[in-house]
Amino acid sequence: MDAGPPKLKPADAGPCPQPYCPETVYDRITDEEANRPRRGIEVDGPTLYWGEYSPSAGGVVRSAPKDGSGPIRTLGQRFDFAYSRSLVVDETHVYWLNVDDTRTWPVLVRVDKDGSNPQTTPIPRFGDNVKLLDLGAIAGTPDAILLATLSCSWILRVPKDGSAIQSWAVSPYPDSGGVTELERFGDFIYCSNGAHIHRLDPATGAVSEIVSGQDHAGPMALIEGSLYFANNDGGTNGDENLALVAPNGGDVQDLGLSFGAAAHLNYDELRHSLYWVTGLSPFIGRVVAYGVGGTAAPTVLLDAQNIMGDSTADADNLYWQSDNAITRLHKWP
Repeated sequence: MDAGPPKLKPADAGPCPQPYCPETVYDRITDEEANRPRRGIEVDGPTLYWGEYSPSAGGVVRSAPKDGSGPIRTLGQRFDFAYSRSLVVDETHVYWLNVDDTRTWPVLVRVDKDGSNPQTTPIPRFGDNVKLLDLGAIAGTPDAILLATLSCSWILRVPKDGSAIQSWAVSPYPDSGGVTELERFGDFIYCSNGAHIHRLDPATGAVSEIVSGQDHAGPMALIEGSLYFANNDGGTNGDENLALVAPNGGDVQDLGLSFGAAAHLNYDELRHSLYWVTGLSPFIGRVVAYGVGGTAAPTVLLDAQNIMGDSTADADNLYWQSDNAITRLHKWP
């Protein structure tokens, strides 16, 4: 267990508008770990969970109180599959992917929230051409963990009760870059593959193509019967954009700039807004908000931020990973 962190302080970043500025929640990462993207961050109740990497410690999963009071715990080792959304947290456990003893194939790790009682579930080999680094996208449901390959060519369901793992061939298309996103909305599983978004009915195995012809379609959120997604260079404005489509497919509506490639769309029901971060840079990251239903166009809340990973949110704050800290911003209005 590491020592507790300093108290919250202003983050080292460019000017910020009132009424709030970003704060450094944890600044415990050493110089050797700087300028490395963080993979995965989640908030659950009073606790933050995140993944990070350093030459000395390797890939690890950490947790700490979200108010910055510490201490920081190390929950276990992880393998960097280069996915931003790489953690699942439920009421009792934290889940992520590591590699087996041969370091050639993934295993699913489960620990209690304090890091005790670690368990691993071997992932059966599937697909003739699937390789270790093809995997990584991970999502949770009340009773299972979902995994997907980089191209959405396969989706797996790993039941939490230890019953048989299911797998489905989904996308016939090769990876086209961008963020591979995996989400469960209602009875269906959605997977974005850059140019395409597919929908799987796990009850029947039926697959439908929701959209095609996109460019780096990535993170998704199903809100009030519309599927919102971040899309890189796919909009009429010729740059990264936010878009929506009906959950069963149809015409894609361009909602405006997303101001960079995003890894996660955080929906705030009270404010009726989406929040996300863009970047993977210590200098040019942005924090962006959009009023759902067109109540407010995508707007940059903070510019010139240090953002080197994913984001998550609770009722009051947006949290993100930088190259040397965990940072938060109090949401407004």
